[in-house]
Amino acid sequence: MESGNRPAAQGPLVGIRVLDVGQLVAGPMTGTLLADWGADVVKVEQPLIGDPIRKLGSHTGAPLWWKVNGRGKRSVALDLHL
Repeated sequence: MESGNRPAAQGPLVGIRVLDVGQLVAGPMTGTLLADWGADVVKVEQPLIGDPIRKLGSHTGAPLWWKVNGRGKRSVALDLHL
């Protein structure tokens, strides 16, 4: 086991790091699939806004689509505005 609750990565993409800068469905779902195959996926989002999919659908108080699209990823907020 690695630190935290994340199990040790397994799959053909172990050792590959991916930056997920997409929003809503297509790009983030690709990042999710890569994470499922063992890649280290880092989701980059805007501060305070985040990915709009975080607000779509709610199930027991948590956004359902974010649970699907955010699994297996680490998230970081990055402000690129001057």
